[in-house]
Amino acid sequence: MNQIDTTISTAVLVNLSSTVNNTIERVFDFVTFGDVVLSILTGPAALNDYEMIRGPWGQVGASRWLNFKSGIRAQETITSLVRPHLYTYALTNFSGDVGSLTDLAVSEWKFTPAGTRTQVTWEYSWRPKNVGRMDELGLFVSQIWTEWMTSTFTETQRLLKRDLLGP
Repeated sequence: MNQIDTTISTAVLVNLSSTVNNTIERVFDFVTFGDVVLSILTGPAALNDYEMIRGPWGQVGASRWLNFKSGIRAQETITSLVRPHLYTYALTNFSGDVGSLTDLAVSEWKFTPAGTRTQVTWEYSWRPKNVGRMDELGLFVSQIWTEWMTSTFTETQRLLKRDLLGP
């Protein structure tokens, strides 16, 4: 389901891809809904809450502070929104130890119809603040962030599992 690539010298890449048992519109709307992050973000990178900076959420340029249970904060800003096919955002201004490793993580969700289901690909590209810290950033991404992405993806699939007898 996931793949980590640290073979390039400028970023750490993570890619998850799977099928969700619901329509492309429903999956897109669920993933991009503002409060859904509080329901689906579980595991070591779960959120306490978020604070809107610019909004409303769901528009390019909307921005909010994410307050993780671990004590880390990061600013999330929507960079592209093409319903129901593409959703991208950037994470910046990380606090704590993560802030010493990276100054930018770009996330891209792609949605493709797969019959009555939806093929979802979720990618992250992490830029190190310093190329000399690439290994440390790769370790953080592989040990913490990828687990969080996987649990988030699994929870999204669970919550969107459609009644097989209904629409």
